[in-house]
Amino acid sequence: MKKIIIILTLLLCVSCVSLIMKSEFKRYGFYEEKCEITYLSNNIKEVAFIEMHHIGRKEFYDDVATKIDSLKKQGYSVFYEGIETEPDTDSLQADAYNRKLRKLIGATVGEYLDTLNNTYLGKYKISNKYKMMMQPAASELNIDTIQALRADISFKTLVNEFENKYSKIELDSCDLKTSLFSKTYSCELVKKSQRTAFFDETVLELRDRNLAKKVMEYHGDKIVIVFGSLHVSGMMIELTKADSGWHYLMEKINK
Repeated sequence: MKKIIIILTLLLCVSCVSLIMKSEFKRYGFYEEKCEITYLSNNIKEVAFIEMHHIGRKEFYDDVATKIDSLKKQGYSVFYEGIETEPDTDSLQADAYNRKLRKLIGATVGEYLDTLNNTYLGKYKISNKYKMMMQPAASELNIDTIQALRADISFKTLVNEFENKYSKIELDSCDLKTSLFSKTYSCELVKKSQRTAFFDETVLELRDRNLAKKVMEYHGDKIVIVFGSLHVSGMMIELTKADSGWHYLMEKINK
């Protein structure tokens, strides 16, 4: 009887996690066909924030590309998301920073989706109803990376920020043996409390501050930002700290 109860409990847990993740995928817009644009202004500059997610449907990314092209024709300059390696970082350092960051977030940046098995982060099943894909390269979204501004921070900054606040991230044999291009990652992670703090304080807040700073420093008055949807409110908070005149353009958002 105890065995039956344990099996049923495990099945219910698995089912519960599956339902939660299905709800989360929907909440974060993974299945949407159209992208959302949030407009904000301080009556001097106007920002059009295209709310991105890193996996989605082809129709979604086609819509993003169309809207970026349209906004560029209206005179908007492009700011885009992209955590990259600093130019002065050698290949061994870059490899170490990537592996440390993977130990923090549970996946290599850019390797979230297994299209063969239709799973997210190597374990969460995605509905077979939709054909999912990773976010395309900037050039496929009508972003000219020579003219556009990469308004993000580096792998080095992310890792150093964590290690300065908490402790050095030690890579074990599992981390070193598992390819950075592997779709599954089963090595031991940094403890959960520190991962949660890292996500809130660094992945979100530090990048929000950096993004707001780039907007305030930019000489132009029309900017389209192509960035993760979770950064809209945080960036707005940082902008209003510097200038209380920043506000949402509800008449454009509700169009």
